[in-house]
Amino acid sequence: MELLMEHGANPVFLPCPESSFGGYDKGLQRGKHGIDYYKGTEGYEGYCVRLAEQWAEMILDMQTGGFDFICILGVEHSPTCAVSYMYSHKGMLKRAGMFYEALLRELNGRGMKVPWIGINRTHPQKALKALEMRLSGRD
Repeated sequence: MELLMEHGANPVFLPCPESSFGGYDKGLQRGKHGIDYYKGTEGYEGYCVRLAEQWAEMILDMQTGGFDFICILGVEHSPTCAVSYMYSHKGMLKRAGMFYEALLRELNGRGMKVPWIGINRTHPQKALKALEMRLSGRD
């Protein structure tokens, strides 16, 4: 957040499908689940797609209104919000999470190209460096 504030960037926070599916008070009782768990949860994949459609439309509307989207940040290892890597019961997979995969598809379908940066929570330095480069390029 300090880095964003230093560069005068205004973050737009995307929803957490894992928390909001079934209502925020109940959610999916987030735990250490792999993608197979979420794919097997009835209605969850469709929920991610619907959220992605809604947010892609909002992002496009904001961009049309003058917002300059620098990048989209994701949380690596998340079965829902990973950009490049996620855990599974079969080990590490090189792929986007369910929500981010759907969001990327929706944005591309609307002709929007926004860079993605995956943040590894235990080693965030690489992501912070990439974000700083993106932010510095717009000053």
